[in-house]
Amino acid sequence: MIKKLIAFMLLVFMLPSMAFVSAAQELGETVVFEQDFQGLTELPEGWISYRGEWSIAGGKLRQTYVTDPYADPEPAVLTFGENPDLKNLANFRFEATVIFETAALSWSWIGLGFDICGKEPFTYAGFSWETSNPESIGTTFGFYSDNSEYSQHSAYGAAPKDMSDGEAARIRVEVRGKYGDIYFNDIPVIINAEIPRWENGALGLIMGYGGTGSYSDIKITKLPGDEDGFMADRRIGEEAPGGLEDYREWLEPEFAKGDYRIAIVPDIQNMTRCYPSVLGNMIDWIRDNTEKLNIKFMIQVGDLTDANTGTEWARVRDNLAKLDGILPYAFVLGNHDYANSMMSGRDSSAFNIYLPYSKYSKTPYFGGAFEEGKMDNTYYFFTAGDTDYMALCLEVTPRDPVVEWANKIVADNPGCSVIVTTHSYLSYTGEHDNFGGYGTAGSSGKILWENLVSLHENIIMVLSGHLHHDDIVMRTETGINGNIIQQFLTDAQDMDYYREGIGMIALMTFNNNGRDVAVNWYSTKENALFRDRNQFSFKFDAEAPESGSSMIFILIIGGIALSAVLILAVIIIRSVIAKSSV
Repeated sequence: MIKKLIAFMLLVFMLPSMAFVSAAQELGETVVFEQDFQGLTELPEGWISYRGEWSIAGGKLRQTYVTDPYADPEPAVLTFGENPDLKNLANFRFEATVIFETAALSWSWIGLGFDICGKEPFTYAGFSWETSNPESIGTTFGFYSDNSEYSQHSAYGAAPKDMSDGEAARIRVEVRGKYGDIYFNDIPVIINAEIPRWENGALGLIMGYGGTGSYSDIKITKLPGDEDGFMADRRIGEEAPGGLEDYREWLEPEFAKGDYRIAIVPDIQNMTRCYPSVLGNMIDWIRDNTEKLNIKFMIQVGDLTDANTGTEWARVRDNLAKLDGILPYAFVLGNHDYANSMMSGRDSSAFNIYLPYSKYSKTPYFGGAFEEGKMDNTYYFFTAGDTDYMALCLEVTPRDPVVEWANKIVADNPGCSVIVTTHSYLSYTGEHDNFGGYGTAGSSGKILWENLVSLHENIIMVLSGHLHHDDIVMRTETGINGNIIQQFLTDAQDMDYYREGIGMIALMTFNNNGRDVAVNWYSTKENALFRDRNQFSFKFDAEAPESGSSMIFILIIGGIALSAVLILAVIIIRSVIAKSSV
């Protein structure tokens, strides 16, 4: 009797997993490719190396081609040949075990490639060499389009551990039409990211920016729903592969209602360089809706240009001029707005020629500058509702004298709610960045928080860009005076790149005397809001959330539930034993 009861209870515990296995089998998944390299000494027949030095030794496929990543940034590319089962897959799982051996840079990467059309274009799931270094990107969906000079990115995620430890990691990408997930040792790191796709491409392996490493146990599985089409664009509520539902991508432009708005414009470099008409239309939209939406101020977060050329700067100048006399606005230097992208020194001469101090210092909202005659570090005043604001605009990774000056300006204006804008401040993970400059010294986001932002009770917000990310990233912290400070990363430059300009704006709608704020992430090109997750609200008088509190709650509840089941099992078994002994 006891044995039967125990067997029954084991069956009860196993039923959920058995049902899961059964459901997985019903999904209709088909393994279309496997390769382990054991016993091989040469590349399998038909495989194509478009770039790199690929060889097989010790049961692993190795890539040992190393270049100067600045002089020759193109990655090593290998495909599994013209296998028809691997062409134009709409929905698939692609996995491999990898070991990263060496890297020329902390952001050198190893990855799985798909839609590979020769050397380019292609899309890849990449994993950085040293993810603990904030300059690296952890994990990413990246891509090279036709004639790309450098890799572009459509999504970022953190990695659970560094790849530089020389240990093997199982990496996996799952793609469903134009959306993809990345897993690192079975841990999800990017979910439901939109990714660019190219037709007639193959699957293969990619290694970029001077890295070497090895691959083994490659497996590709075709997922159901492939008949829906190579570029299927599924919306919420529509049936997706395996009975899943994809998140909703574009929403109707129903803006939050409130007293007034501030418009935040992210990095515009790709529009300025490649899609100037989209940039012009975005500025036109802001100008034409200033009165209707009661927009009180516009702030741009840097990287006004991509290559710091006169043509690009003229486009920036002419477009911003459309707002003159209609809407007060401010802007900051991005690293691309310096000569040589700030890799050596802080040459901002073009920035100051096309957006001159002589013009902006005469506007009624101009407050002052760190250096008279230069626009590198400035501040502005404006009033919205019953609140007086200061927009404090700082150079990329501000130098110590600039930070000292900024502290004085903020302290001298205690009646103003201060919005600090600097180009590089937050990482896509929500942490303060640790860049501290490129070829020149300056304050990282972490140092700027410690030495400026956290010290003043009238600083309410920090705005930044620099790190490409399709979604808005927000960080909430409490300053030393107990005040809540909301910090944001907005940078849609990759969306501009692979959508040929998108014209994103973060509209912040203020209520309750500026204490309650609703955010809308809006595309002027699409006339739509982008993703549910980017439409949210926050308060300036709320307590900062405790990191990990929700996860702790889940673990406690889960532990209680499991304990209850085990206790019940013990009671039942003891009861049966007692009866059988009577």
